[in-house]
Amino acid sequence: MADNHKSNKGFTVSELESKMQKHGPEICFCAMFILAAIFALIWSGMILSWSILLTMILGIVGVLIPKHVHKAIMASLHFIYKEKVTSLVAAVIGLLISILLPPLVFALVGAVAGRALITNCSSCCDDSCDLDKK
Repeated sequence: MADNHKSNKGFTVSELESKMQKHGPEICFCAMFILAAIFALIWSGMILSWSILLTMILGIVGVLIPKHVHKAIMASLHFIYKEKVTSLVAAVIGLLISILLPPLVFALVGAVAGRALITNCSSCCDDSCDLDKK
């Protein structure tokens, strides 16, 4: 009778594969951000300073030229996720970069944040952030 009520703890391999196919980029980016934050704090000093500086500089670039940042990001993501092998190689390279060179991850975050800030500001100030006029 105890055999009839086995609890299924964990995931099967096919369930894990389907979750990775569905949420792979999100998991990879979260792992990159967590590793970059941890290793920037571990190495502190100049790495932490460069991380902050590059985030701010590329944030300004993202605000000033949001269309170019958007085009560059979309082109790289289309290239990465065109084939499964390319996306796996890019994920491994991204994780290595987040461990060895955390300021590059923060620079990417700064560029995307600057672009998102200027793109989404139109909800509160319609006349100053119209990207179609640029």
